[in-house]
Amino acid sequence: MNKSIKRVFVLILLVSSLILTSCADADVGNIFTGDNIEIDNTVHIAAERIETLNPLLSFDEQTIQISRLVYSSLFTFDENLIPIGELAEKYSYSEDEKSIDIVIRDDVYWHDGEKLTGTDVKYTVETIKSLANYGETPYGNYVSNIRTVKVDADNPYLITFTFGYDVSKGLENFTFPILPSHIYSSRNAVSEMRNDKTDFIPVGSGKYMVSDYNKNKSLTLTANEDYFGKKPQNTLVFEILPDIETGINLTEITAVSLVLMTDYERETHITDKDLIINNFPSNKTEVIGFNLYGVHTSDKYFRKGIASLVDNNMLFDSVYYENGYLTDSILYPGYYGTIESVDAYPYDKEFALECFERAGYQDRDNDGYLENQYNEEVYLSILVDASDETKYRTASIISESLNDAGIRATVDAVDKMTMQYKIDKYEYNIFIATATINERHDLRPLLHSSYGNPAGYSDEKVNEYTERLISNISVEDKKIVVNRLEEKLKEDLPYYPIVCKSYGLMSINEFDGDLAPVFNNIYSNSEEWRIEKNLEKN
Repeated sequence: MNKSIKRVFVLILLVSSLILTSCADADVGNIFTGDNIEIDNTVHIAAERIETLNPLLSFDEQTIQISRLVYSSLFTFDENLIPIGELAEKYSYSEDEKSIDIVIRDDVYWHDGEKLTGTDVKYTVETIKSLANYGETPYGNYVSNIRTVKVDADNPYLITFTFGYDVSKGLENFTFPILPSHIYSSRNAVSEMRNDKTDFIPVGSGKYMVSDYNKNKSLTLTANEDYFGKKPQNTLVFEILPDIETGINLTEITAVSLVLMTDYERETHITDKDLIINNFPSNKTEVIGFNLYGVHTSDKYFRKGIASLVDNNMLFDSVYYENGYLTDSILYPGYYGTIESVDAYPYDKEFALECFERAGYQDRDNDGYLENQYNEEVYLSILVDASDETKYRTASIISESLNDAGIRATVDAVDKMTMQYKIDKYEYNIFIATATINERHDLRPLLHSSYGNPAGYSDEKVNEYTERLISNISVEDKKIVVNRLEEKLKEDLPYYPIVCKSYGLMSINEFDGDLAPVFNNIYSNSEEWRIEKNLEKN
């Protein structure tokens, strides 16, 4: 059997399985309205292979998104990434800011009926810290500055956290999922968790609970009737498929209702499909990074000249296929309600040459190329990952633009390991890479001078701003810090944003509900999603 026939056969089996499942469940959740419309409260979502459903052990974005539906956290984020209480009802910092008291709700139950208390919170933090020692959890940095956790002897819903010496004391750190202590409460909890990694069945306190899981077929989430918030009116079924393209094909028979796609060329996969595209910003921005230790790139006017030769509008259309957002910031669009302009340095060759001249570079011998004050020509290499076709095309276009303006530029395409080595050793002129911003917005690894940031950037004010962003300051004060930081970065330009990448949540026409995806909570507002089938079409 050749590969193409085998692929078709696999797809037929998948379709048959899904149709049989739908038929078996036909009497559950389907409502006839009398207007030739059938309401189906089961929403099928495309998913790929799940390594583990344990949120403390999984770095997989898919599992992290699912865990938002199954588990609760002390705090969660709104659409502007401002922390808001979820389990936490109130909190207060000590006067010296060395500790925080958090009071959690007393009406929260685990999916197995046990009550959630501060003991579960304490257990979760201690488990994360143990896993972090071996780099086995995505939440290590969230709890790294928590020194101790104490549950009040008289009030099991009052927890006191004492901090270490780091400035990271903001509520953003308390957004990790809380796990039940009564399931893994022995001394060997961490090793048991590791051994149970593949077959782990979540018991959470979130709005959905796991009612069925076959790791080779599907994951079914049903409403948690004891949920303390808005209760779902539906069932979510994550169909585990060989790849996302299979999910796109299954939308044609409505066996799948929602598909998440993250690549820039996603629209080419759905040109013949009747799907609605719901694009939203990711936390990834394509940037040019400058070596601030470099001979030429250490001058901010030289960097501004380079930025002004990058035609972002053209790149947005021809390379990124408009699947993104033009931005002037490396921060998440709308972070803390900030309003961004499109481009701080729009394409302007004349302005670029003025910047170069201010930095001491001119075409002194009229050969079409710029020289410095010592009559030495300027040579720049653009470091890029050779395996990333999109970035390579971007680098090639920018190289042509620089050469046209008198900068001798070439593309240095290398493998990932070599690229990382060159960045770590500052053996580059400029690079093109993806800046991924964590939901906590701890920007110190990217900007702080004490963290060996990729650009070699050093500024005391920016150090202060990045520290204040993760400290205990008010929302209004943080907005001020964000605005000041963005203005400083536009002026100093250690990184130049090209485009903020977008993701696409594809839905079938029969899908009914409010889609409000955020990169860290894609299935937000899922409680009332449903499928409306027009029987006249069938």
